[in-house]
Amino acid sequence: MKNFKKKILAAVLTAGVVSSMAVTTAFADNGGVTKTPSGIKNEYLEIKRDNDGDFTIHAIVNPETGETTKLLFDMTSDIVLSIDGVYDEFSTYSIDDGVVEGDSIKDTDASNSKIECERSLKFIPNKVNGKKNVVEVKFTAKNISNESHMVGGRIMLDTMLDTNDDAPFRVAGVGEVTNRIQFNGNEIPSMYQAFDSLENPSIVSTGYFASGSYRPDYVQFNNYWISDSNYNPVCDTSLSLGDSVVNSIWNPVELKPGESKTYITYYGLGELDVIGGSLTLGATRSAGSFEINEEGTGYNPVSITAYLKNTSAVDIANAQVALELPDGVSVQNGENTAEYPNLAPAVQEQKTWVINAEPSDTEKTVTVKIAAKADDIDAIDPIEYSFIIPAIEGATQPTTEEPTTVPTQPTTVADTTVPTVPTVQPTTSPATPENPESPATVDEPGNIATGDSRVSIALLATLLCAAGIAAVISRKREEK
Repeated sequence: MKNFKKKILAAVLTAGVVSSMAVTTAFADNGGVTKTPSGIKNEYLEIKRDNDGDFTIHAIVNPETGETTKLLFDMTSDIVLSIDGVYDEFSTYSIDDGVVEGDSIKDTDASNSKIECERSLKFIPNKVNGKKNVVEVKFTAKNISNESHMVGGRIMLDTMLDTNDDAPFRVAGVGEVTNRIQFNGNEIPSMYQAFDSLENPSIVSTGYFASGSYRPDYVQFNNYWISDSNYNPVCDTSLSLGDSVVNSIWNPVELKPGESKTYITYYGLGELDVIGGSLTLGATRSAGSFEINEEGTGYNPVSITAYLKNTSAVDIANAQVALELPDGVSVQNGENTAEYPNLAPAVQEQKTWVINAEPSDTEKTVTVKIAAKADDIDAIDPIEYSFIIPAIEGATQPTTEEPTTVPTQPTTVADTTVPTVPTVQPTTSPATPENPESPATVDEPGNIATGDSRVSIALLATLLCAAGIAAVISRKREEK
């Protein structure tokens, strides 16, 4: 059976037969920013705010007509502070007071006599393709009083993909997340994706958590109704997500008079590449290039996540997915191959690798391949990703080796434990208080890659589904 390739652009919501290598790593496309009555927009996204301090993000489907589709529920995402143990929600008196500066719109809440809060919503380059289709959500709390105060922060993103308000998640290093879950400290994943439907995704969003000094103390994939109006929501892992949200939470710290603290998270369009057939292979990555670390001695790691699903009607034996790595690139803490002795129909597995590059004294571009195979399955074209490795002055060149290839016979059963994924640095330059880290680029969100086959595109899309989640088209939030 032939494989099929496709890439679904989240911002366009249309499918087309294109190469999985169509993603560009050129970061020149900035897009023009336009002020609107309630916020700002560029050619990819629109940010809207209301007078209560809430906000939303929409993907632009048709720039000419202004047609959009939702990435967040309308006017329910927000930021809150904990000031000396008291809940305080960010609010603005008028959306007309917002200040547009370049790619951002800023609002200030000075209603609290102790802590002044400034919020910035900014378009930034996607970590994979460089298009400004990701939003940096940032707010800074400043102590304007004459006494010290204990201040904590929380950013809630009320995810909604098109008409699905129960949008499920795929979390790097974890897999499908349909129940509520919390990650602490070093366990916080590098990235996550959300889909309007696991059965047939027409739009994909991707989020990143800040790292370094801006990293949250813990994050939650939680429910809206337990999260709204709560600085520290209960996260009951026995319950399903339902009306899904993503919470980034920072523990209270002491702010002396005149001191401030900044809180950041990132969310926007996402990308997924797919090769379809009886055995369907999918992949996504956290960045399109390796970035030099703050010390200038090496690079921040990059994560690659592969999906493997049996889309046939019979069991598939000895399935495996592996990375084929070029010279100077290696897998961090693990093997480059995941093996599955038996995949029953509709069963889907997920594997995340964290890869590192050896320091190089010259800039170069390398190619990593994600390959899959199984018994009695026609050859599957690999998914290929190019990564830029920037030059580090004085670095030594790595020893030349043959690329790692997929083994002929499986030897071990895939590890089913949940790996801890190091946070990937979401910036293109060292973070400073004046220039906090920004995510570079996500595989262009909303892209799915595949080739031709007897399997329909709708069936292909079940790559991402282990269990269907019904679309929730309406809900009442008059309480807000």
